Amino acid sequence: MIRNLIAAVCGAFFAATAPSCLFASVTNVVDVAKLAAAADKSVQEAIVDGWRLCGLERYSSDCLKFNNLDDALVSADFDRPIVGIIFSVRCSSTSPTRSLHIISGEGGSFLGTLEPVAVNDRFEEQVILIPEASAVRNFSIRLEGTDTTGVWGISKIAVITASEIETPTSLCVLRALSTRAAFSWVNSLSAVSNEVVLARLEADAPESEEVFSCDFSEFNAGGNPADFSERLPEGLFGVRIYAPKNSSGLCQISKGDMYGVLGIAAVEDYVGVSLHVRLKRFSSDDYSKTHVYWTDDASTNLVKTIELGDDFSDEVIDVSSAPQGAKLLIFDDSAKGKRRVVLDSLSLVRKIRAPEISREVKCVSLSGGSHRVTTAALRFSPLVPSSRYRVSVCAFNAAGDASAAAEAEFFTAKAKPSVVIVR
Repeated sequence: MIRNLIAAVCGAFFAATAPSCLFASVTNVVDVAKLAAAADKSVQEAIVDGWRLCGLERYSSDCLKFNNLDDALVSADFDRPIVGIIFSVRCSSTSPTRSLHIISGEGGSFLGTLEPVAVNDRFEEQVILIPEASAVRNFSIRLEGTDTTGVWGISKIAVITASEIETPTSLCVLRALSTRAAFSWVNSLSAVSNEVVLARLEADAPESEEVFSCDFSEFNAGGNPADFSERLPEGLFGVRIYAPKNSSGLCQISKGDMYGVLGIAAVEDYVGVSLHVRLKRFSSDDYSKTHVYWTDDASTNLVKTIELGDDFSDEVIDVSSAPQGAKLLIFDDSAKGKRRVVLDSLSLVRKIRAPEISREVKCVSLSGGSHRVTTAALRFSPLVPSSRYRVSVCAFNAAGDASAAAEAEFFTAKAKPSVVIVR
C-alpha cells in the first residue's frame, strides 16, 4: 500500500516535470527501489518486472549505481512507442570521462546521453525525447567511456509512452454549397494523417428519437416543498428531490444547503445519446453551477458543468461517453451554502444514423493542429444538390493506430439556376 502511494506521488511529480510536448502521453513510473533491492555486485544479472540488471550495484535502498564500464539496465517492453524518458541522476564528477548512454533495445540506435551534472553527487532531473515515429518499445541504459571518472546513480525513471491516437476535435462544416463543401478540424499532436469519409444519406430519415422524457407533471406542492424522493417516475431516482413550494410541474434538487442528487437510469446504451434539460437555480442566493456525471458504481466521471441563471435555459449535454449500463447524475456537492436547482423537464434523445446511399473515402497526410480542407481539394466527386451528407474524420499516428471518428451532418444547397445569354 505504501509503495502504491509512493508510485502515485512520483507519477504526479513526473507528470508535472514532463515537457509540454508530451502532454498527450502516458507516464509510466518505474519502481527503482525494487530494482535497487535486486542490484548485487556479486550477481552478474538479475531480472525484475521485465527489467534486466547487468552488473549493477546500489548506492542506497532506492538508487542504482553504475560503477563499471558496460554496467547496463535493460528496460521492459512497453505496449506503445516510447516518446520520452525522465531521469533523476547523480554523478561523482562534474567532468566525467564516462557517461550513461541510452540506446534502443540492447544494441540498437543511439537515443541520447545523460548530460554531466552541475554539482557532483546531487540529483538532477534530465529528459531524453524520442520521436514517436522511431517506434521504440524498449531501451538500455549503459555506462560507456574511458578511465574511471564518473560513478553514476539513478533514483527515478519515468517512461513516457505515446497515448492512443485521439479523435479529431472541433469538426465543423465551414461551407456547404450545391456541389462542394469545406470542413475544418483539429488533430492531436501524435496525428500524422487523416481518413475522411463522405457519405450521402437518405434525406427523409429521422435525425433523432426521444428514448426517455419526463415533464414532472405529477410534481405539485402547496405552501411547503413536497418530498418526491420516493415517488419519482420510473427511470429516475434520487435523494432530496422536491416539488418547490407553491408550484406545479417543477422538480427541485437539494434543500437549503443540504445537497441532493437526481439520478437517471432510463437507458442501457448511451451511443449517440444526449441529455436535454430545462433548468435554472432556485434563486439568486443559490450557487450558479451544477454538474452532470455518469457513474458505473465503481467510479463517477464528470460529463459537463452547467452554468445556472435565474431564468430557465435549455441545455443539451452529450452523454455518449457513458458506458453501457451506467447511470447519469445531476448534482453539486462542492459549493458551500444553498445549491438548489429547479428542473422544468428532461429527456434523453438518441441520434439516429441515417442509411447511406453512397460513400467515398479519401486519405490525406496532415499532422497535429488545426486543418481546413475542401471536397474539391480531397478529390471527392461533386456533391448532389439539396442532399443530406455525413462527413467522418479519423486520425492515424506514426504507428498506424487509428482513432475513433468525429462526425458531422449537413445539407447541400439547391442547385443554382442555369443562365443562358442570348445575343
